[in-house]
Amino acid sequence: MPLRLHALRAAFALALCGATLWVVAGHAAADELDDFERARALYVAQDYPGAARAFEHLVGTDPPRLQNPVLRLESRKYLAASYLFLGRKSAARAQFSAILDEDPTYTIDAVSFPQAVIQLFDEVREAHHAKIEEATRKKREAEASAQAAAEKARAQELARLGRLEQLASTVTVEERHSRWIAALPFGAGQFQNGDARLGRTFAITESILAATSVVTWALHTSLRNEGAEAHQPTSRIRRVAARRAERAYRITNQVSFGAFALVAAVGVLEAQLRFEPVTRRTRERPLPADLRGAANARTLAVGVGPTGASVIVRF
Repeated sequence: MPLRLHALRAAFALALCGATLWVVAGHAAADELDDFERARALYVAQDYPGAARAFEHLVGTDPPRLQNPVLRLESRKYLAASYLFLGRKSAARAQFSAILDEDPTYTIDAVSFPQAVIQLFDEVREAHHAKIEEATRKKREAEASAQAAAEKARAQELARLGRLEQLASTVTVEERHSRWIAALPFGAGQFQNGDARLGRTFAITESILAATSVVTWALHTSLRNEGAEAHQPTSRIRRVAARRAERAYRITNQVSFGAFALVAAVGVLEAQLRFEPVTRRTRERPLPADLRGAANARTLAVGVGPTGASVIVRF
């Protein structure tokens, strides 16, 4: 029972408070309307100084005393007209500008006000619209500039990512060379200098010449020994043939050995002239699967908002 009584008392208090606020709000609205009508009566009576003071009391403060938006706009309109008739054109312009700032679509009835008031309002409205258009144009230019900056940042970021990926997918190998290897025959110096084609040429040529020299040396040596051991009269023809063959093999051996020595010397000289102590070469390095996925999945978002451009890069 006590709890129910407390609930009833709370409900009654809330209802009384709401009724009080409604009465106060209605009274305040009625007061605003009465004040507006008294000020407008002064304007209709052509008491422009009195009308100006009355309307200044309503909308001349910051913020205005009037809370009703319709009464506030109407009060400013009559205040501007009063200022114009008092010769205060700048003050009248300021009130018209305040009206258009609050309601850009506001218009004045040409039947209710003199032509001078309508003309001044039209001038202020044109200037106000021009100001809005200029502000809109500057906003568009700022957005376009921000968009261009964002696109440039995007291109730079993508280029940077491309360079990073290229650096990550390649490795530079440094090789140190030896003068002793460059002094070896069979194209060893050319292979060390990185000229595999020339190295193969020297290796094959020198190998053929060296093999020819070794084989002909063995042949002419064996024939020379055979000719020395052949002492029978019936072996005269064989001795003559053996001496001729031995001589041919000996000459071939000498020529092939000389050619081998010459080619080897040329190869060593060429390797020494083109010798580089250190060489660097770049080779591809496969990226791990997780890095490849991250590189392919990279995204870049560009946005333009009231605070400017934003660039977001995700890996």
